Amino acid sequence: MYQFSTSMMCADPFELKQTIAIIDQNTDYYHIDIMDGHFVPNLTLSLDFVRSLKKHATKPIDVHLMVTDPESYVDELIEIGVHCISFHLSTIERYAFRIVNKVKDAGIKVGFAISPSARIEDHEILLPKIDKITLMTVEPGFAGQKMITEVLPKIKQVSALKKEFNYSYSIEIDGSNNFKTFDIYKECGAEIFILGTGLFNYSDLNQGYREIKDFVLKTETRKEYVVGMDIGGTFTRFGLVDKDGNIFEVKKIPTNELVDDLNAAVKNYVLSVKNTYSLVAIAMGFPGIVDPITLEVISVPNQRKLEGKDYLNRLSQELNLPIYVQKDTAFLFTHDIHSLHLENVPSVLGFYLGTGFGNAIQIDHRIITGDYGSAGEIGHIPMHQAHDVCGCGSVGCVETLTSGVKLKRIHEQHFADTPFEQLFTLHAENPLVKEFIHNFAMAIAIEINLLDVTQIIVGGGVVNMVDFPRTSLEQEIKGFLRNDVARATFNVSYATSALENGIIGAGIYAFSKLGGNS
Repeated sequence: MYQFSTSMMCADPFELKQTIAIIDQNTDYYHIDIMDGHFVPNLTLSLDFVRSLKKHATKPIDVHLMVTDPESYVDELIEIGVHCISFHLSTIERYAFRIVNKVKDAGIKVGFAISPSARIEDHEILLPKIDKITLMTVEPGFAGQKMITEVLPKIKQVSALKKEFNYSYSIEIDGSNNFKTFDIYKECGAEIFILGTGLFNYSDLNQGYREIKDFVLKTETRKEYVVGMDIGGTFTRFGLVDKDGNIFEVKKIPTNELVDDLNAAVKNYVLSVKNTYSLVAIAMGFPGIVDPITLEVISVPNQRKLEGKDYLNRLSQELNLPIYVQKDTAFLFTHDIHSLHLENVPSVLGFYLGTGFGNAIQIDHRIITGDYGSAGEIGHIPMHQAHDVCGCGSVGCVETLTSGVKLKRIHEQHFADTPFEQLFTLHAENPLVKEFIHNFAMAIAIEINLLDVTQIIVGGGVVNMVDFPRTSLEQEIKGFLRNDVARATFNVSYATSALENGIIGAGIYAFSKLGGNS
Protein backbone atom coordinates (compact mmCIF):
# COMPACT_ATOMS: atom_id res chain seq x y z
CA MET A 1 0.00 0.00 0.00
CA TYR A 2 1.34 3.42 -0.95
CA GLN A 3 1.87 6.14 1.66
CA PHE A 4 2.22 9.91 1.61
CA SER A 5 4.55 12.29 3.44
CA THR A 6 3.89 16.02 3.46
CA SER A 7 6.77 18.46 2.95
CA MET A 8 6.39 21.26 5.46
CA MET A 9 8.89 23.54 3.70
CA CYS A 10 6.18 24.09 1.06
CA ALA A 11 3.48 25.12 3.55
CA ASP A 12 2.46 28.76 3.89
CA PRO A 13 4.18 29.94 7.11
CA PHE A 14 1.36 32.42 7.76
CA GLU A 15 -1.28 29.68 7.76
CA LEU A 16 0.53 26.95 9.71
CA LYS A 17 -1.98 26.41 12.50
CA GLN A 18 -4.90 25.77 10.16
CA THR A 19 -2.68 23.89 7.67
CA ILE A 20 -1.32 21.45 10.26
CA ALA A 21 -4.85 20.59 11.36
CA ILE A 22 -5.71 19.55 7.79
CA ILE A 23 -2.39 17.80 7.16
CA ASP A 24 -2.71 15.76 10.33
CA GLN A 25 -6.00 14.29 9.12
CA ASN A 26 -4.63 13.29 5.71
CA THR A 27 -0.91 12.54 5.75
CA ASP A 28 0.97 9.42 6.81
CA TYR A 29 4.11 11.35 7.76
CA TYR A 30 5.41 14.90 8.12
CA HIS A 31 8.57 15.56 6.09
CA ILE A 32 10.88 18.21 7.54
CA ASP A 33 13.79 19.52 5.50
CA ILE A 34 16.50 21.11 7.63
CA MET A 35 19.07 23.05 5.55
CA ASP A 36 22.00 25.05 6.86
CA GLY A 37 22.84 27.18 3.82
CA HIS A 38 26.16 25.34 3.36
CA PHE A 39 25.37 21.79 2.25
CA VAL A 40 22.73 23.34 -0.02
CA PRO A 41 22.34 27.07 -0.85
CA ASN A 42 19.14 27.50 1.11
CA LEU A 43 17.88 27.88 4.67
CA THR A 44 14.61 26.27 5.66
CA LEU A 45 13.12 24.69 8.77
CA SER A 46 14.84 24.50 12.14
CA LEU A 47 15.04 22.32 15.24
CA ASP A 48 12.74 24.79 16.97
CA PHE A 49 10.15 24.24 14.24
CA VAL A 50 10.40 20.46 14.73
CA ARG A 51 9.99 20.83 18.49
CA SER A 52 6.91 23.03 18.04
CA LEU A 53 5.37 20.72 15.42
CA LYS A 54 5.84 17.74 17.74
CA LYS A 55 3.43 19.37 20.21
CA HIS A 56 0.62 19.51 17.63
CA ALA A 57 1.21 16.58 15.26
CA THR A 58 -0.24 13.13 15.80
CA LYS A 59 1.47 11.64 12.73
CA PRO A 60 5.16 10.60 12.65
CA ILE A 61 7.75 13.29 11.90
CA ASP A 62 10.57 12.43 9.48
CA VAL A 63 13.56 14.77 9.33
CA HIS A 64 15.83 15.10 6.29
CA LEU A 65 19.17 16.69 7.24
CA MET A 66 20.77 18.69 4.42
CA VAL A 67 23.55 20.07 6.59
CA THR A 68 27.34 19.81 6.70
CA ASP A 69 27.47 18.70 10.35
CA PRO A 70 24.46 16.42 10.91
CA GLU A 71 25.82 14.90 14.11
CA SER A 72 25.35 18.23 15.90
CA TYR A 73 21.59 17.89 15.29
CA VAL A 74 21.15 14.27 16.32
CA ASP A 75 20.98 14.56 20.11
CA GLU A 76 18.25 17.20 20.00
CA LEU A 77 16.23 15.29 17.41
CA ILE A 78 16.44 12.19 19.60
CA GLU A 79 15.30 14.26 22.59
CA ILE A 80 12.36 15.68 20.60
CA GLY A 81 11.36 12.15 19.62
CA VAL A 82 11.13 12.28 15.84
CA HIS A 83 10.17 9.16 13.88
CA CYS A 84 13.08 8.98 11.42
CA ILE A 85 16.29 10.89 10.67
CA SER A 86 17.63 10.75 7.10
CA PHE A 87 21.25 11.56 6.27
CA HIS A 88 23.28 12.13 3.15
CA LEU A 89 26.11 9.59 3.30
CA SER A 90 28.69 12.15 2.17
CA THR A 91 28.13 14.10 5.41
CA ILE A 92 28.62 11.14 7.79
CA GLU A 93 30.81 8.68 5.87
CA ARG A 94 33.76 9.03 8.27
CA TYR A 95 31.63 7.77 11.16
CA ALA A 96 28.56 6.32 9.45
CA PHE A 97 28.24 3.14 11.51
CA ARG A 98 28.62 5.04 14.77
CA ILE A 99 25.94 7.62 14.02
CA VAL A 100 23.53 5.09 12.48
CA ASN A 101 23.86 2.83 15.53
CA LYS A 102 23.44 5.78 17.88
CA VAL A 103 20.14 6.80 16.29
CA LYS A 104 18.79 3.24 16.10
CA ASP A 105 19.81 2.53 19.70
CA ALA A 106 17.64 5.51 20.67
CA GLY A 107 14.64 3.80 19.06
CA ILE A 108 14.51 6.14 16.07
CA LYS A 109 14.51 4.99 12.46
CA VAL A 110 17.39 5.84 10.16
CA GLY A 111 17.20 6.78 6.50
CA PHE A 112 19.52 7.64 3.66
CA ALA A 113 18.67 10.51 1.31
CA ILE A 114 20.36 9.86 -2.02
CA SER A 115 20.98 12.81 -4.32
CA PRO A 116 20.67 12.35 -8.11
CA SER A 117 24.44 12.10 -8.60
CA ALA A 118 25.15 9.80 -5.63
CA ARG A 119 25.90 6.10 -6.20
CA ILE A 120 23.74 3.37 -4.68
CA GLU A 121 26.80 1.12 -4.47
CA ASP A 122 28.42 3.45 -1.93
CA HIS A 123 25.51 2.84 0.45
CA GLU A 124 25.22 -0.94 0.15
CA ILE A 125 27.28 -1.88 3.22
CA LEU A 126 24.79 -0.04 5.45
CA LEU A 127 21.55 -1.11 3.77
CA PRO A 128 20.82 -3.94 6.26
CA LYS A 129 20.61 -1.30 9.01
CA ILE A 130 18.53 1.27 7.13
CA ASP A 131 14.78 1.78 7.59
CA LYS A 132 14.14 4.11 4.66
CA ILE A 133 15.80 5.20 1.44
CA THR A 134 14.74 8.55 0.00
CA LEU A 135 15.57 8.86 -3.68
CA MET A 136 15.85 12.51 -4.65
CA THR A 137 14.60 12.96 -8.21
CA VAL A 138 15.59 16.64 -8.12
CA GLU A 139 18.69 18.44 -6.89
CA PRO A 140 18.52 19.06 -3.12
CA GLY A 141 17.71 22.51 -1.83
CA PHE A 142 14.65 23.82 -3.62
CA ALA A 143 11.07 22.77 -4.28
CA GLY A 144 9.23 22.82 -7.61
CA GLN A 145 11.94 21.31 -9.86
CA LYS A 146 11.39 18.92 -12.78
CA MET A 147 12.16 15.21 -12.48
CA ILE A 148 15.69 14.09 -13.34
CA THR A 149 14.97 10.94 -15.36
CA GLU A 150 18.43 9.49 -14.76
CA VAL A 151 17.30 8.71 -11.20
CA LEU A 152 14.67 6.17 -12.35
CA PRO A 153 17.17 3.28 -12.77
CA LYS A 154 18.34 3.97 -9.21
CA ILE A 155 14.80 3.51 -7.88
CA LYS A 156 14.65 0.17 -9.69
CA GLN A 157 18.09 -0.75 -8.34
CA VAL A 158 17.09 -0.02 -4.74
CA SER A 159 13.84 -1.97 -5.23
CA ALA A 160 15.72 -4.96 -6.68
CA LEU A 161 18.21 -4.97 -3.80
CA LYS A 162 15.34 -4.91 -1.32
CA LYS A 163 13.75 -7.97 -2.91
CA GLU A 164 17.01 -9.87 -3.44
CA PHE A 165 18.29 -9.49 0.12
CA ASN A 166 14.94 -9.15 1.93
CA TYR A 167 15.84 -5.69 3.24
CA SER A 168 13.20 -3.94 5.31
CA TYR A 169 13.67 -0.32 4.20
CA SER A 170 10.87 1.72 2.66
CA ILE A 171 11.46 3.39 -0.71
CA GLU A 172 10.50 7.07 -0.71
CA ILE A 173 10.53 9.59 -3.56
CA ASP A 174 11.45 13.22 -2.91
CA GLY A 175 10.87 15.62 -5.80
CA SER A 176 8.48 16.17 -8.68
CA ASN A 177 5.68 14.00 -7.30
CA ASN A 178 2.71 14.82 -9.55
CA PHE A 179 0.09 13.27 -11.80
CA LYS A 180 2.61 12.88 -14.64
CA THR A 181 5.19 11.02 -12.54
CA PHE A 182 3.30 8.95 -9.94
CA ASP A 183 2.79 5.94 -12.22
CA ILE A 184 6.40 6.12 -13.44
CA TYR A 185 7.71 6.05 -9.87
CA LYS A 186 5.31 3.25 -8.92
CA GLU A 187 6.54 1.07 -11.78
CA CYS A 188 10.10 1.58 -10.57
CA GLY A 189 9.28 0.45 -7.01
CA ALA A 190 8.32 3.61 -5.09
CA GLU A 191 6.31 3.13 -1.88
CA ILE A 192 6.13 6.58 -0.23
CA PHE A 193 5.58 9.90 -2.02
CA ILE A 194 6.65 13.24 -0.52
CA LEU A 195 4.01 15.80 -1.44
CA GLY A 196 5.23 19.36 -1.88
CA THR A 197 4.21 22.07 -4.34
CA GLY A 198 1.91 19.63 -6.16
CA LEU A 199 -0.21 19.49 -3.01
CA PHE A 200 0.12 23.04 -1.75
CA ASN A 201 -0.91 24.49 -5.13
CA TYR A 202 -4.43 23.43 -4.15
CA SER A 203 -6.38 26.17 -2.41
CA ASP A 204 -8.32 23.36 -0.69
CA LEU A 205 -5.77 20.92 0.79
CA ASN A 206 -8.44 18.33 1.59
CA GLN A 207 -9.35 18.23 -2.09
CA GLY A 208 -5.67 17.98 -3.00
CA TYR A 209 -5.10 14.99 -0.78
CA ARG A 210 -8.29 13.35 -2.02
CA GLU A 211 -7.43 13.70 -5.71
CA ILE A 212 -3.81 12.64 -5.26
CA LYS A 213 -4.69 9.57 -3.20
CA ASP A 214 -7.46 8.56 -5.61
CA PHE A 215 -5.02 8.80 -8.51
CA VAL A 216 -2.17 6.89 -6.85
CA LEU A 217 -4.34 4.17 -5.36
CA LYS A 218 -6.75 3.69 -8.27
CA THR A 219 -4.66 1.08 -10.05
CA GLU A 220 -4.36 -0.93 -6.85
CA THR A 221 -8.12 -1.22 -6.53
CA ARG A 222 -8.42 -2.44 -10.12
CA LYS A 223 -5.69 -5.07 -9.89
CA GLU A 224 -6.31 -8.56 -8.60
CA TYR A 225 -4.14 -10.18 -5.96
CA VAL A 226 -3.57 -13.62 -4.49
CA VAL A 227 -2.70 -14.06 -0.82
CA GLY A 228 0.45 -16.17 -1.03
CA MET A 229 1.67 -18.06 2.03
CA ASP A 230 4.92 -19.88 2.66
CA ILE A 231 4.45 -21.92 5.84
CA GLY A 232 7.85 -22.87 7.20
CA GLY A 233 8.82 -24.89 10.22
CA THR A 234 10.07 -21.71 11.92
CA PHE A 235 8.32 -18.76 10.23
CA THR A 236 5.23 -18.29 8.08
CA ARG A 237 5.32 -15.50 5.51
CA PHE A 238 2.28 -13.82 3.96
CA GLY A 239 2.22 -11.55 0.93
CA LEU A 240 0.00 -10.25 -1.86
CA VAL A 241 1.05 -11.27 -5.37
CA ASP A 242 -0.22 -9.73 -8.60
CA LYS A 243 -0.35 -11.37 -12.03
CA ASP A 244 3.11 -10.07 -12.88
CA GLY A 245 4.68 -11.74 -9.85
CA ASN A 246 5.15 -8.53 -7.87
CA ILE A 247 4.78 -8.85 -4.11
CA PHE A 248 3.26 -6.45 -1.57
CA GLU A 249 2.26 -6.31 2.11
CA VAL A 250 4.75 -8.94 3.28
CA LYS A 251 4.27 -10.14 6.85
CA LYS A 252 6.25 -12.68 8.86
CA ILE A 253 4.87 -14.58 11.85
CA PRO A 254 6.55 -17.34 13.92
CA THR A 255 4.80 -20.53 12.87
CA ASN A 256 4.43 -21.63 16.48
CA GLU A 257 2.14 -18.63 17.03
CA LEU A 258 -0.40 -19.72 14.42
CA VAL A 259 -0.40 -23.53 14.44
CA ASP A 260 -3.19 -23.69 17.04
CA ASP A 261 -5.50 -21.73 14.74
CA LEU A 262 -4.12 -21.22 11.23
CA ASN A 263 -7.54 -20.09 10.02
CA ALA A 264 -7.61 -17.17 12.47
CA ALA A 265 -4.17 -15.99 11.34
CA VAL A 266 -5.20 -16.12 7.69
CA LYS A 267 -8.45 -14.26 8.39
CA ASN A 268 -6.60 -11.56 10.30
CA TYR A 269 -4.24 -11.00 7.38
CA VAL A 270 -7.08 -10.97 4.84
CA LEU A 271 -9.03 -8.45 6.92
CA SER A 272 -5.99 -6.18 7.10
CA VAL A 273 -5.71 -5.89 3.31
CA LYS A 274 -9.10 -6.61 1.76
CA ASN A 275 -10.36 -3.01 1.88
CA THR A 276 -7.41 -1.81 -0.21
CA TYR A 277 -6.77 -4.76 -2.52
CA SER A 278 -9.03 -6.95 -4.63
CA LEU A 279 -8.37 -10.53 -3.48
CA VAL A 280 -9.17 -13.47 -5.75
CA ALA A 281 -7.59 -16.49 -4.02
CA ILE A 282 -5.35 -17.83 -1.28
CA ALA A 283 -2.42 -20.18 -1.99
CA MET A 284 -0.60 -21.98 0.83
CA GLY A 285 2.68 -23.87 0.66
CA PHE A 286 3.16 -26.44 3.45
CA PRO A 287 6.40 -28.10 4.57
CA GLY A 288 4.86 -31.54 4.17
CA ILE A 289 2.30 -33.61 2.28
CA VAL A 290 -1.02 -32.07 1.26
CA ASP A 291 -3.87 -33.07 -1.04
CA PRO A 292 -4.47 -30.28 -3.59
CA ILE A 293 -7.94 -31.63 -4.40
CA THR A 294 -9.49 -32.15 -0.95
CA LEU A 295 -7.29 -29.50 0.82
CA GLU A 296 -6.37 -32.09 3.44
CA VAL A 297 -3.09 -31.40 5.21
CA ILE A 298 -1.86 -34.99 5.47
CA SER A 299 1.56 -34.82 7.10
CA VAL A 300 3.69 -31.97 8.44
CA PRO A 301 6.38 -33.67 10.55
CA ASN A 302 7.72 -30.44 12.10
CA GLN A 303 4.28 -28.93 12.86
CA ARG A 304 1.77 -31.73 13.48
CA LYS A 305 -0.91 -29.28 14.66
CA LEU A 306 -1.31 -28.11 11.05
CA GLU A 307 -2.56 -31.52 9.96
CA GLY A 308 -6.30 -31.95 9.36
CA LYS A 309 -9.03 -32.70 6.83
CA ASP A 310 -11.71 -30.03 6.79
CA TYR A 311 -10.44 -26.80 8.28
CA LEU A 312 -9.19 -25.24 5.03
CA ASN A 313 -12.50 -25.98 3.30
CA ARG A 314 -14.27 -24.12 6.12
CA LEU A 315 -11.88 -21.20 5.75
CA SER A 316 -12.53 -21.04 2.01
CA GLN A 317 -16.26 -20.85 2.63
CA GLU A 318 -15.95 -18.20 5.37
CA LEU A 319 -13.77 -15.92 3.26
CA ASN A 320 -15.54 -16.73 -0.01
CA LEU A 321 -12.16 -17.26 -1.67
CA PRO A 322 -10.76 -20.37 -3.38
CA ILE A 323 -7.79 -21.92 -1.58
CA TYR A 324 -4.97 -23.77 -3.32
CA VAL A 325 -2.45 -25.90 -1.45
CA GLN A 326 0.81 -27.56 -2.43
CA LYS A 327 3.95 -28.63 -0.68
CA ASP A 328 6.23 -25.62 -0.31
CA THR A 329 8.82 -26.96 -2.76
CA ALA A 330 6.23 -26.93 -5.56
CA PHE A 331 5.60 -23.21 -5.09
CA LEU A 332 9.32 -22.48 -4.92
CA PHE A 333 9.65 -24.47 -8.14
CA THR A 334 6.83 -22.47 -9.75
CA HIS A 335 8.60 -19.22 -8.87
CA ASP A 336 11.87 -20.45 -10.33
CA ILE A 337 10.29 -21.60 -13.61
CA HIS A 338 8.87 -18.08 -13.91
CA SER A 339 12.01 -16.17 -12.88
CA LEU A 340 14.30 -18.33 -15.06
CA HIS A 341 11.98 -17.84 -18.06
CA LEU A 342 11.26 -21.54 -18.48
CA GLU A 343 7.49 -21.11 -18.85
CA ASN A 344 7.57 -22.49 -22.40
CA VAL A 345 9.54 -25.61 -21.46
CA PRO A 346 6.91 -28.35 -21.02
CA SER A 347 8.81 -30.63 -18.64
CA VAL A 348 11.19 -29.52 -15.90
CA LEU A 349 12.61 -31.13 -12.75
CA GLY A 350 13.54 -29.14 -9.64
CA PHE A 351 16.10 -30.18 -7.03
CA TYR A 352 16.61 -28.10 -3.87
CA LEU A 353 19.43 -28.80 -1.48
CA GLY A 354 18.70 -26.89 1.70
CA THR A 355 18.26 -28.28 5.19
CA GLY A 356 16.78 -31.33 3.46
CA PHE A 357 16.54 -32.40 -0.18
CA GLY A 358 13.43 -31.03 -1.91
CA ASN A 359 12.14 -32.07 -5.29
CA ALA A 360 9.39 -30.98 -7.71
CA ILE A 361 8.30 -32.36 -11.07
CA GLN A 362 6.56 -30.69 -14.01
CA ILE A 363 5.45 -32.83 -16.95
CA ASP A 364 3.70 -31.25 -19.94
CA HIS A 365 3.26 -27.95 -18.02
CA ARG A 366 1.61 -29.72 -15.09
CA ILE A 367 3.11 -30.10 -11.61
CA ILE A 368 2.89 -33.76 -10.62
CA THR A 369 1.51 -34.28 -7.12
CA GLY A 370 0.58 -37.97 -7.14
CA ASP A 371 -2.44 -39.62 -5.53
CA TYR A 372 -1.87 -38.08 -2.10
CA GLY A 373 0.32 -35.04 -2.73
CA SER A 374 3.68 -36.66 -2.03
CA ALA A 375 5.11 -37.08 -5.55
CA GLY A 376 8.60 -35.75 -6.02
CA GLU A 377 10.06 -36.91 -2.71
CA ILE A 378 13.37 -38.09 -4.11
CA GLY A 379 15.05 -37.08 -0.87
CA HIS A 380 13.23 -39.95 0.80
CA ILE A 381 14.06 -42.72 -1.65
CA PRO A 382 16.08 -45.44 0.17
CA MET A 383 19.66 -45.97 -0.96
CA HIS A 384 21.45 -49.26 -0.33
CA GLN A 385 24.64 -47.59 0.94
CA ALA A 386 22.74 -45.40 3.45
CA HIS A 387 22.14 -46.60 7.00
CA ASP A 388 21.39 -43.48 9.08
CA VAL A 389 17.94 -42.53 10.33
CA CYS A 390 16.36 -39.72 8.30
CA GLY A 391 14.40 -36.81 9.76
CA CYS A 392 11.26 -38.44 8.37
CA GLY A 393 11.85 -41.49 10.62
CA SER A 394 12.89 -43.92 7.89
CA VAL A 395 16.33 -45.47 7.56
CA GLY A 396 18.64 -44.90 4.60
CA CYS A 397 16.94 -42.04 2.74
CA VAL A 398 18.84 -40.05 0.13
CA GLU A 399 18.69 -37.07 2.52
CA THR A 400 21.02 -38.90 4.92
CA LEU A 401 23.67 -38.86 2.17
CA THR A 402 23.19 -35.42 0.67
CA SER A 403 21.40 -32.52 2.39
CA GLY A 404 22.20 -29.47 4.45
CA VAL A 405 21.99 -31.59 7.60
CA LYS A 406 24.52 -34.05 6.16
CA LEU A 407 26.86 -31.25 5.08
CA LYS A 408 26.69 -29.73 8.57
CA ARG A 409 27.64 -33.10 10.04
CA ILE A 410 30.61 -33.41 7.65
CA HIS A 411 31.70 -29.93 8.65
CA GLU A 412 31.42 -30.54 12.38
CA GLN A 413 33.20 -33.88 12.29
CA HIS A 414 36.00 -33.10 9.84
CA PHE A 415 36.36 -29.36 9.16
CA ALA A 416 35.32 -27.66 12.39
CA ASP A 417 38.18 -25.16 12.12
CA THR A 418 36.86 -23.93 8.76
CA PRO A 419 33.95 -21.45 8.68
CA PHE A 420 30.99 -23.36 7.29
CA GLU A 421 30.39 -20.82 4.51
CA GLN A 422 33.96 -21.49 3.24
CA LEU A 423 33.62 -25.26 3.16
CA PHE A 424 33.48 -25.55 -0.63
CA THR A 425 36.10 -22.85 -1.14
CA LEU A 426 38.69 -24.71 0.93
CA HIS A 427 37.67 -28.37 0.73
CA ALA A 428 35.87 -29.00 -2.57
CA GLU A 429 38.47 -31.61 -3.53
CA ASN A 430 38.29 -33.47 -0.24
CA PRO A 431 36.97 -37.05 -0.76
CA LEU A 432 34.14 -36.52 1.76
CA VAL A 433 32.91 -33.38 -0.01
CA LYS A 434 33.29 -35.01 -3.43
CA GLU A 435 31.25 -37.97 -2.20
CA PHE A 436 28.56 -35.55 -1.01
CA ILE A 437 28.36 -34.01 -4.52
CA HIS A 438 28.51 -37.50 -6.07
CA ASN A 439 25.44 -38.61 -4.10
CA PHE A 440 23.54 -35.41 -5.02
CA ALA A 441 24.33 -35.99 -8.70
CA MET A 442 23.32 -39.66 -8.51
CA ALA A 443 19.90 -38.83 -7.07
CA ILE A 444 19.30 -36.17 -9.75
CA ALA A 445 20.35 -38.56 -12.54
CA ILE A 446 18.02 -41.28 -11.25
CA GLU A 447 15.02 -39.00 -11.72
CA ILE A 448 16.23 -37.71 -15.10
CA ASN A 449 16.65 -41.28 -16.38
CA LEU A 450 13.31 -42.36 -14.94
CA LEU A 451 11.24 -39.49 -16.39
CA ASP A 452 13.25 -38.67 -19.53
CA VAL A 453 13.40 -34.95 -18.67
CA THR A 454 16.70 -33.17 -19.25
CA GLN A 455 15.86 -29.55 -18.25
CA ILE A 456 16.46 -29.19 -14.53
CA ILE A 457 16.52 -26.43 -11.92
CA VAL A 458 18.97 -26.70 -9.04
CA GLY A 459 18.73 -24.43 -6.01
CA GLY A 460 18.60 -24.19 -2.25
CA GLY A 461 20.86 -22.80 0.44
CA VAL A 462 23.65 -25.36 -0.06
CA VAL A 463 23.77 -24.82 -3.83
CA ASN A 464 24.00 -21.06 -3.29
CA MET A 465 26.97 -21.32 -0.95
CA VAL A 466 30.20 -19.65 -2.08
CA ASP A 467 32.15 -21.77 -4.58
CA PHE A 468 29.64 -24.62 -4.68
CA PRO A 469 31.20 -26.95 -7.32
CA ARG A 470 28.62 -26.56 -10.07
CA THR A 471 30.92 -27.83 -12.83
CA SER A 472 31.73 -31.00 -10.88
CA LEU A 473 28.04 -31.57 -10.16
CA GLU A 474 27.09 -31.25 -13.84
CA GLN A 475 29.90 -33.59 -14.90
CA GLU A 476 28.80 -36.17 -12.33
CA ILE A 477 25.17 -35.95 -13.48
CA LYS A 478 26.13 -36.40 -17.13
CA GLY A 479 28.23 -39.41 -16.17
CA PHE A 480 25.13 -41.11 -14.76
CA LEU A 481 22.83 -40.34 -17.73
CA ARG A 482 21.94 -43.36 -19.79
CA ASN A 483 22.68 -42.26 -23.37
CA ASP A 484 24.31 -39.65 -25.58
CA VAL A 485 20.99 -37.96 -26.41
CA ALA A 486 20.28 -37.29 -22.73
CA ARG A 487 23.80 -35.98 -22.22
CA ALA A 488 23.58 -33.72 -25.27
CA THR A 489 20.20 -32.21 -24.32
CA PHE A 490 20.88 -31.97 -20.57
CA ASN A 491 20.56 -28.38 -19.30
CA VAL A 492 20.72 -27.02 -15.76
CA SER A 493 19.48 -23.62 -14.55
CA TYR A 494 20.47 -22.39 -11.10
CA ALA A 495 17.90 -20.68 -8.87
CA THR A 496 18.83 -17.93 -6.44
CA SER A 497 17.45 -18.05 -2.91
CA ALA A 498 15.20 -15.34 -1.46
CA LEU A 499 12.76 -15.55 1.43
CA GLU A 500 9.84 -14.28 -0.67
CA ASN A 501 10.21 -16.76 -3.55
CA GLY A 502 7.75 -19.25 -2.07
CA ILE A 503 5.09 -16.53 -1.64
CA ILE A 504 5.54 -15.33 -5.22
CA GLY A 505 5.40 -18.90 -6.51
CA ALA A 506 2.16 -19.47 -4.61
CA GLY A 507 0.63 -16.43 -6.31
CA ILE A 508 1.79 -17.47 -9.78
CA TYR A 509 0.40 -20.97 -9.22
CA ALA A 510 -2.99 -19.65 -8.07
CA PHE A 511 -3.32 -17.31 -11.06
CA SER A 512 -2.57 -20.23 -13.39
CA LYS A 513 -5.36 -22.22 -11.74
CA LEU A 514 -7.77 -19.30 -11.91
CA GLY A 515 -6.96 -18.92 -15.58
CA GLY A 516 -7.84 -22.54 -16.27
CA ASN A 517 -4.31 -23.90 -16.70
CA SER A 518 -3.86 -27.25 -14.99
